[in-house]
Amino acid sequence: MEVTRAARLMILTFLLVFLAKVTSVAWTYQVTWPDGEVTSYSYPRTSHGDCLYDRERDWLLCMPNHGYQSVVGAWLHDPGVIVYVSVRCLQPHPPAHHPSPLNSSCLCKSQSNALVSPSPSPQPATETFHRCQLDDLTPTMLNDLDQLEVLDLSFNLLQRLSPLTFDHLGALRVLSLASNPLRHLPESLFCPLTSLEVLDLRHMQLTSFPGQAFRCDANDSATSSVVWLDASGNHLSEWAAGSLWYLSHLRFLNLSDNLLVRLPPYPLLSAPFLSTLSLDRNLLHAVPDELCEGAEGVRRLSLRSNLFHTLPLSSLHTCRHLTHLDLAHNVLTSLPAPPASLPRLAYLGLAHNRLTALDSPLIRGGNSSLTTLDLSHNDLRRLSVEAVGSMATLVRLYLRDNALDESGIDLSRVFLNLTQLQVLDLSHNHLSDVTERHFAGLTSLLALDLSHNRIRNMTFASDTPLTLVTHLNLSSNQLTSFLSRVVLQLTALRVLDLSDNLLHAVGELHVPLSLLGLDLSHNSLQSVPRLRGASSLQWLHLAHNSIASLDQGDLDGPTGLQTFDLSHNTLTSIHPAALTPLHGLQTLRLDNNRLVVNGSLAATLFAPLRVLRALNLSHNRLADVQVLFQPNSLTTLVILDVSYNTIGRIPQRLNQWNRTMHLEHLSLKGCRLREVSGDAFADLIYLRSVHLQHNRLTHLPLFRTHPGVKYRLQGNPVTCSCHVGWLKQSVVTVSGRAVSTHDYDVTTCRTLPRGHLHPVSDVMRRDFLCVTSSARCPLNCTCYSQKEAGDPEVVFCAGGVTSIPSDLPITTRVLSVEGGWLGEVGEVGGDVSWAMGVEELYLNNSGVTELSPLAFDRLPSLTLLQLDDNHLTQLPPGVLDPLANLTSLSLRGNRLTQLPPKLLAGLRHLQRLDLSYNSLPALSPLTVTHLSGLHSITHLRLSGNPWLCACSNVALYDWLRANASRVSDSDVMYCDNDPGRWLVEAEEEAWRCGGEGEGLSEVTMGVVLIGLPLLVLVLVLVYKFRRVLAAVLYSRLGLHCLRRTDPQCVAVGQRYEVCVLYDHSDRKVRWWVDRVLLPRLTGPSWRLRVHVPRVGQRVNPGSSVVDSAVYSVRQSAVCLVLLSKYFGAHQHTVTCLSQALQQAQVRPQSLVVVTWGELTKQTLECGVRPFLGQARHLPVTAPFFWDRLLHLLPAPRLAYPSRRRSLVAACRFRSLSEGSDVSDDKPDTPCTNVSLHL
Repeated sequence: MEVTRAARLMILTFLLVFLAKVTSVAWTYQVTWPDGEVTSYSYPRTSHGDCLYDRERDWLLCMPNHGYQSVVGAWLHDPGVIVYVSVRCLQPHPPAHHPSPLNSSCLCKSQSNALVSPSPSPQPATETFHRCQLDDLTPTMLNDLDQLEVLDLSFNLLQRLSPLTFDHLGALRVLSLASNPLRHLPESLFCPLTSLEVLDLRHMQLTSFPGQAFRCDANDSATSSVVWLDASGNHLSEWAAGSLWYLSHLRFLNLSDNLLVRLPPYPLLSAPFLSTLSLDRNLLHAVPDELCEGAEGVRRLSLRSNLFHTLPLSSLHTCRHLTHLDLAHNVLTSLPAPPASLPRLAYLGLAHNRLTALDSPLIRGGNSSLTTLDLSHNDLRRLSVEAVGSMATLVRLYLRDNALDESGIDLSRVFLNLTQLQVLDLSHNHLSDVTERHFAGLTSLLALDLSHNRIRNMTFASDTPLTLVTHLNLSSNQLTSFLSRVVLQLTALRVLDLSDNLLHAVGELHVPLSLLGLDLSHNSLQSVPRLRGASSLQWLHLAHNSIASLDQGDLDGPTGLQTFDLSHNTLTSIHPAALTPLHGLQTLRLDNNRLVVNGSLAATLFAPLRVLRALNLSHNRLADVQVLFQPNSLTTLVILDVSYNTIGRIPQRLNQWNRTMHLEHLSLKGCRLREVSGDAFADLIYLRSVHLQHNRLTHLPLFRTHPGVKYRLQGNPVTCSCHVGWLKQSVVTVSGRAVSTHDYDVTTCRTLPRGHLHPVSDVMRRDFLCVTSSARCPLNCTCYSQKEAGDPEVVFCAGGVTSIPSDLPITTRVLSVEGGWLGEVGEVGGDVSWAMGVEELYLNNSGVTELSPLAFDRLPSLTLLQLDDNHLTQLPPGVLDPLANLTSLSLRGNRLTQLPPKLLAGLRHLQRLDLSYNSLPALSPLTVTHLSGLHSITHLRLSGNPWLCACSNVALYDWLRANASRVSDSDVMYCDNDPGRWLVEAEEEAWRCGGEGEGLSEVTMGVVLIGLPLLVLVLVLVYKFRRVLAAVLYSRLGLHCLRRTDPQCVAVGQRYEVCVLYDHSDRKVRWWVDRVLLPRLTGPSWRLRVHVPRVGQRVNPGSSVVDSAVYSVRQSAVCLVLLSKYFGAHQHTVTCLSQALQQAQVRPQSLVVVTWGELTKQTLECGVRPFLGQARHLPVTAPFFWDRLLHLLPAPRLAYPSRRRSLVAACRFRSLSEGSDVSDDKPDTPCTNVSLHL
C-alpha cells in the first residue's frame, strides 16, 4: 500500500514537472476582441518555428541561436511538422522604443558557417553567424509548408511581396504582416489562403484599403474566410466602394489611426456578419446615410477623435442593431434633429466635444434601450427636459465638467422620468442650490456626484426619493454646515464625501446607521465632530483641518472604526482615553501634527488598540521612539512610521519586553539620528525593512537581527571607518547567523582622514580606518589604523606644521603633511637608518619651495606622491630615481619652468601624471622620449602651462598628435605665443626648424612678395579716389593746401561766401536746408556766410524779381543750387539759376550743383544738364557728401584775415597786369582764382 502511494506520488510529480515545462515553452498568438474575449493559437515551441529557410540561397534566418542542421533538416525533409513560423527581427524591447536595424534580434547562417555534423550534445552557440534583417520573401520560400497554421512576420523590413508568396499555404489560419514598410499588396495575394481567419496589417504604409488582394480572378464569387482584420496605423486615405465585396465572413474591422477623409457610399456592402467597426483617429467629418447597408449586424461603431462638427444621429438609421456608439473626442457643436431610430443602442459616448446645448431627443423614445449616456467634458449650458426625459431606460448619466447651472437645467423636471437611473455625475458644474425636488424621479439612484460645484446649501424633505443612494459626493463645494437633516434621509447611504468645503464647527452630528465612510478632510474644523448613530462607520478622514486636541468622548460614536486619519492638523494633545472606544481600529494616521508623546501617554493611549496594524506618527515632536514599545501596547503593529521627528539616538533595544511581535516595517527617516545601537532591532523577529534614510549616521553597526532585513540608509554621512569594514564582505556572521551585507544599501562613504566621498566598491579594505590611541603617533599629528588600538598606518599632519615628522612609526603606510609651511624639504625620515614602508606621501599646499636631491631616498615603496599647490620652481636631477614603484605623480599648481630631462626615466610603472598649471613652456626631447616609453600611463594632465608652439617644442607636439587620447585635457592646451589656438591645431609651419639666415631670408622674401603688391594697390586706390581723399583730409584735418582753388580768391565787395538756391515749396527740402545744411555751414567749425534768397524778396523798393535774383547771385562767391523734382516749376528759382549759370561761364568754380532725388524734364531743361556728372556735381546720397561739399565751397574769409588781404592784393595785381579794370569802387568785378593742383 505504501509503495503504491509512493509510486502515485512520483507519477504525479513527474506529470506536474512535465506540464510546467510544456507550459513554459509554449508559443502562443493571441487575438483580442472588443468585448474582451481572447482567441489563442498555441503550439509547442520548436526551433524550426522560430526560423525561415530559403532553399535557393541556402539562407537560414532565426531569432534565437538555433543550430543550422536541426532547423534545415525539418524544413527540407519534414516540412509537415512546421505548424507555426514566427520571425520578428525588429520587435522593440525595453528600453528600445523604435525598432531599427541596429537592434535586430535575428541571426543568419548558411552551410558555409554551420557545423558539418552535430555532436550528440550540440552546442549551436559555436556556429558563426551575423546579424541580419528579413527584407524579402522569395516566391518559393514557403511552398512546402502545407500544414502551416500561423505565420507571424511582423516587425521586419518587408517592402514588397510576390503574388505567389502564399500559394501553397491552404491551412494557414493566422497571418501577421504588421510593422513592415509595405506600401501595396498585390492583387489576389490572399486568394490561396482558404482557411485564413486572422489578418494583421497594422502599422504598415498602405495608402488604400487592400481590397484587390482578396479578389480572385479564377472564381469571382469566391470570398475570403477572414473574420478579424486590423489595418490600423497605416496611411489609408482612400476606401474604394466595394472594398469588402470579397470579405463576406468579416466580423471585426479596425481602420483606426489612418488618414481617411470620407467614406464611400455603401462602404460595408457584402459584409453581413460584421459586428465591430473602428474608425478612430481619422479625418472624417461625415458618414454616408447608407453606412450599414448590407451590414445590418454592426453592433459596435467607434468614431472617436475625428473631425465631426455636426452629426445627425438619424443618419445612422441603417445601423438598427447598433448597441455601442462612441463619438467622443470630436468637435461636435450640435446634434441636429430628428432623433435616431436605434432601438438596440445601449451606450452613447459624446464626451470631450463642444456641445453647448441639448434641446431635442437624441434617441426616439418609443423604442430606446439606451442605458449609458456620456456627455462629460463638453460646454453644456442648457439641457432640456425633452432631450433627457425621453430616455427612461438610462442607468448611467455622466454630465461631468460642463457649465450647467440652475438657469440652464430644470433639475425638478429633467430627471423626472429617469426612474431606472443608478449613477448620476454632475460634478464640475456651476450648481449652487440643491433640494429633494430636483431628484424627484430618481427612485433607483445609487450614486450621486455633485462635487466641484458652488453648492452652499442642500435641503431634503422627509419624503426624498433618494432613499437608495449609497454614495454621495459633495466635495469641493461651499458648504458651511453639516447636512444632518439631509444625510439622515438617506437611509442607505454608505459613503459621504464632504471634503474641501467651508465647514468650521459642526458639533454633534447624526448620521445614518448604514454609513461606512465619512470624509471631512480639507475643511476648517477646530474639533473632532461627535458622531451619533455611527456605530457602523469604518473609516473617518479628518486630515487637513485645524483640530488642536482629541478629547475623551470625541470618538464614542464610531466605535467600529477601522481607519482614522487625523493627519495634517495642529494636534498638540490627545487625552489618554480618547482612543479607548476604537477596539477594532487597524490604521491610525497622526502624522504632520505637533504631538509630544511620552511613555505614560503611549502606554495608556495605544493600549486599547488591540488590532492596530499601521501607525503613522511622522512629522511630529517625538524625542524617543522607545516610548512606543510598551509591554501591553501596539502588540499587533505591522507598520510603524515615526519619520522626521527629533529622536536623535536609539541607544538600546526597542522591544525589550518582546511584546511587539508582528512589526515588519519601521520608518525612521529624517530623525536626525546620530547613533543607533546594534541591538536596537534585535527582538523584532518579523522585521522586514528599516528605513533610516536622511539621518546623520556616520558609523553603522551590524544590527543583530534575523537574516533578510533590508536597511535603507541613503542620505547618511557614513564614514568608511574600521567599524564598517564589513561592507567589503559579502556575508558576515552576526550572533552565529550568516547575514548578507547586500541588505545594507550603503553605496557611498567618506574616507579618512580627508572625508572625500567615494563609492564603497572603490574603497579598499585597508582604507577603512579609525583614529588610533597609540602613543607612537608623532606630535601635532593624528594617526589612523585599521584597529582602534592598532599601530599607526596613516599619519595626518595639518595646519601649522613646519617640518616633516622625523619620528614616524615603522608601520606608516600613508603620510600626509598639508596646510603648513615646510620650505625646503630634506630627506624624509632622515633619523632612521632603514628604508621606510610609506606607500603614499601627500605634501599638498605645504609651502614647499625646494626639494633635496635625497628627499625620497628612504621611500622605495612609494606608489603615490602629491606635491600640489606649492612653490617649486625646479626639481633636482635624480630626485625621483629611488621611486621605481611610483604609479601616481602630481605636481599640479607649482611654478616649474623646466623638468630635468631624465625625471621620468626610471618610473616604469607610472599610471597618473599631473603637470598642469605650472610655468612649463616646453618639454625637452629626452623627457618626451621617456614619456613615450611609459606605456602604462592612463591619466595625463598638461593644461594651464604657457606652452610654446615653436621648433623648441616640436617633440611634445609630435607625441601629442599621436597620443591625444591619453591626455585628458588636451582640448584646453593653448599656445602661449598664439593666444586662442589649441596646441594640437597649431600650423605646421610654427614647428619648423631652420638656420637664422634662412629664416631671415624667408621673412624678407615674404615681406617683399606681400608688401609690393599692396603698395601698388594702395597707390592705384589713392589715384582713383584722389578727389574724395583730398576732400576728407581738407574737411577733417584742415589741410587747406589740398583745395582745388584758393579759398580767399573771391571778388572784393562780395558779402557772402555761399548763396543757396532751392525750391521753397518742397517741404522736405526746406526742412533739410533749415535743419541740416545751414547749421552745418554756419556752425562753429566753418562759419560760412550764407545767403538764401526768399521768394518775393526785393533788393530795393520798386525793383523787379530779375534784379533781386541778379543781386543775390552776384553778392556770393559760390552759388549752391539744390535741384529737386519740381525745381524748374517756379519762376524765382529758375531766374536765380540762370544768373548763376551766367556767372559760372566766367568763373566755373562759382557753381556747385546738388541733386535731391529724381529730376523732372522741366528741371533738366533749365540749363543744368551740362553740369550733371561733373566734378562740381554732388548727389545728396553720395559717399562722403559733406567732406566733398565743403571741399568745393570757399573757406570763410573771417578765418584768415591777414592772408585775405594779401590774396586780394595779389588778385588785383594779377588783374591789372592782365589789363582788367579793377578798382575799389567796383566791388562786383570778378576775380580769377589761383588754382592749386594735386
